[in-house]
Amino acid sequence: MKKDENHIVFKEWYDQYFSFVYLFLVGYFANRGIHVEQCEIEDLVQNTFLALLERKTNRTIEYPLAYLKKTAISQARLFIEKKHKRNIQKDNTALLEQIAVPPCPAFEQKNAEQHILHIIEKILNPIESKLIFQRIVKGFSYREIAQQDDMPKEEHLYTLLHRAKSKLLKHWKNQ
Repeated sequence: MKKDENHIVFKEWYDQYFSFVYLFLVGYFANRGIHVEQCEIEDLVQNTFLALLERKTNRTIEYPLAYLKKTAISQARLFIEKKHKRNIQKDNTALLEQIAVPPCPAFEQKNAEQHILHIIEKILNPIESKLIFQRIVKGFSYREIAQQDDMPKEEHLYTLLHRAKSKLLKHWKNQ
């Protein structure tokens, strides 16, 4: 498909299928119990149609609804993944703020990390301490952490991290 043809198809599909894609995404999130703002759904609909414009292939799309549905699902999954990452960052920041020392000019990053590690080591077992430090303080991925010899498999790290965070929060609430 040429660029001009792409624009014509885009305009036709946008006019014809906008409501379908919008309602499909509303249902997609509702069925999963995920709250999404109206403006976020509108952005996802726009991204779905932009993907049509940015296609690199010349192949004709035989089933427009199937194509748009598949593209909308991809957009929704990316959105959920980004939202999940933002929530994890907020949780991690909140956890670090609870154990952080008020900043002062002489207190360097390395000293702050050592202080946090010392507090964590007092409360958690060695594996949990290492996991918390590497995941939250250093920002390592679960895969990077799991590749280390002394760490559990990646799928067990999620539960281990949750338990370690719970222990830390319980400890700080009791103080």
